[in-house]
Amino acid sequence: MRFLPVVLMVVSAGVTQAGGSPAATAPPSAARATPADTSHLLAAAPQPDGETPAAASTAPPPRPFRAAYSASYNGMAIATVRTFKAEGEGYLLATRASNFLGSIGEEEVLTFADDGSVLSGSYSYQRAIFGNKRKELTTFDRDTGRVTNTYKKRTVEIPLQDALYAPLGYQLQLRRDLMAGHREFHYRVVSRGKIRDYRYTIKGAETLDTPLGKIATLVLERERDTDERQTFLWLAKSYDYLPVKLVHSEDGDTHTMLIESYTSTSP
Repeated sequence: MRFLPVVLMVVSAGVTQAGGSPAATAPPSAARATPADTSHLLAAAPQPDGETPAAASTAPPPRPFRAAYSASYNGMAIATVRTFKAEGEGYLLATRASNFLGSIGEEEVLTFADDGSVLSGSYSYQRAIFGNKRKELTTFDRDTGRVTNTYKKRTVEIPLQDALYAPLGYQLQLRRDLMAGHREFHYRVVSRGKIRDYRYTIKGAETLDTPLGKIATLVLERERDTDERQTFLWLAKSYDYLPVKLVHSEDGDTHTMLIESYTSTSP
């Protein structure tokens, strides 16, 4: 079930949850990503216009939404749901992925700074697969300037630095940075007792056929130290760069995720 955690990365990100819908059939471009597979995207890649983008998106917080995705892992269907809603004085971003083997759930409470950037507050992760359970809890205390992370019964404290995120918060920040016109994407994320670096590169643009109709997307690739693992995201501009597709290749296998439905309500 290694694919479940990868799917949860989406989202960004909108980047995986349960439901019984069948796995979507991946279009030809979803085959194992290689330079040949993505070359058709490069000509459409947006080019910087010479202007310096804003430090962060000053757009208002996203409206509450629910996005459902379908995916497959070695022929097994995986359904995912991501939700975003106001809660208390902040917002709750949550993702749940599951099938008959188990489930993974993530929740993050967050707020927004005056400049529109994401401020992670608390994060929880729970996994139950084949009867094995695992939890992770992270809190960002801005009064004491400390981040506390508990994983596998081990707790560590990390000094709270600028632009430090939890695993769901950085995905939302990525969307807002795209809305602000950024072309470089580097995020420092507290995960499993460490600060981890996530970097993405724009590969191009592509119009996808989805259950929602044709959607114009921007394609991003996660930068890695090895070519043995590749992850591509398709983000829809008309949905504030919500992830609508993911392709992950590892150990010779390719797995895909595609959006099935999307609903939005007023705040």
